[in-house]
Amino acid sequence: MSARRPGEIVFSRYEVVRELGKGAMGAVYLARDPRLGGSLWALKELELTLVLESDRPEVEALFQREMHLLSGFQHPGIPRVLHIYDKVDEGLAFIMEWVDGVALDDVQHNLGRTFLAHEALPIAMQVCEVLNYLHHQTPPVIFRDLKPSNLMITPAGRIFFIDFGIARRHRPGLTKDTQELGTPGYCAPEQYGHGQTVPQSDIYAVGTTLLHLLTGRDPQGFNFLFPPSREVGVEPESLSLVLDRCLKIKVDERYPSAAALLHDLESVWSQITPTPDTATQGLGLARLRYHPKGGPSNGKSLWDIVRGLMRLWR
Repeated sequence: MSARRPGEIVFSRYEVVRELGKGAMGAVYLARDPRLGGSLWALKELELTLVLESDRPEVEALFQREMHLLSGFQHPGIPRVLHIYDKVDEGLAFIMEWVDGVALDDVQHNLGRTFLAHEALPIAMQVCEVLNYLHHQTPPVIFRDLKPSNLMITPAGRIFFIDFGIARRHRPGLTKDTQELGTPGYCAPEQYGHGQTVPQSDIYAVGTTLLHLLTGRDPQGFNFLFPPSREVGVEPESLSLVLDRCLKIKVDERYPSAAALLHDLESVWSQITPTPDTATQGLGLARLRYHPKGGPSNGKSLWDIVRGLMRLWR
C-alpha cells in the first residue's frame, strides 16, 4: 500500500480527492463515492508494512477495535462508518463520515488569544453529550484521548469526536488497563498504569481540555498539580469551580458522570448574559458573536477563524 493519488479509484468504488492527514502508520483521505451521488467520505488506512513486525499485532488490534467500535455508534457527534475493509494490501481500512470542519487545536493556534468562556462552554457541553452517550454503552466505552486535536468543529458549531484509536470498553474487575496509552497532560493519572480508566477519566480530560482552551497553558506543565483554576485566569468563578472538580487527582472526587458535569456547565452557561446579537441553535450551537462583561474580543471571531481555515485547506 502506497500513498494515494488524487483521482485514484480505491476498492473499485471510491475516488480519492486529496489527503486529509498522514501519520507514521497510515493516512486519511477525502474520497468521493459516485454510487451515492458523488457524496464525500473519509478513507482511513493503516499500512502494516510501516509498523515494526514486533508491534504489528498490537497496532492491528487497536485499529480493528477502532473500526468496530465506530461501526456500532449512532450519535450526531461521532462520525458514522460506512464500510470496513480487512486485510487489504497489507493493511486495514474503513470508510467513515467526513467531518467538514477543523480541529480545535488549529483554531486555538490561529485565534491569537485564549477562548472566552462563552466560546468554550458550548464546546464543552457538546463534548459532555457525546461522553454521556459513550459511557452509557454496554459495557461503557472510555474515549481516553480527549484533547483539542481530537475534536472537530464545523461552521454550524457542531463538535465531532475523531480518532477512537485508543478508546476501549470498560471491563469491571480489572485493577488497571492492559496498555498505558494517552496524551501526557490531558489524560488522567490512572492512565499511567495506576488503575483502570473509567468514565471519570474522560471527565478529567474535559477539565484539561477546557483549561488549555481558556488559559492557553499546556496542561502537561502542571504535572497533575493544578492550582485553583481562578488563579490561572479562568472566569467566571462558577466555571473555575467546575474545572477544579474535573481535575481532582482522586477519581471519586470528580464528577460522577458526564451528565452531572453537563448539568453544572449548563448552569454556568445560564449565568452569562448575552447581548442582542447572540444567535443560538440548540445546545452548544452558539454563533458566539456576543461579548461577555469583560468586553469585546478585539473583533476576531472564533467563527472567522473556523471559516478562514476551511477556505485555506480546501
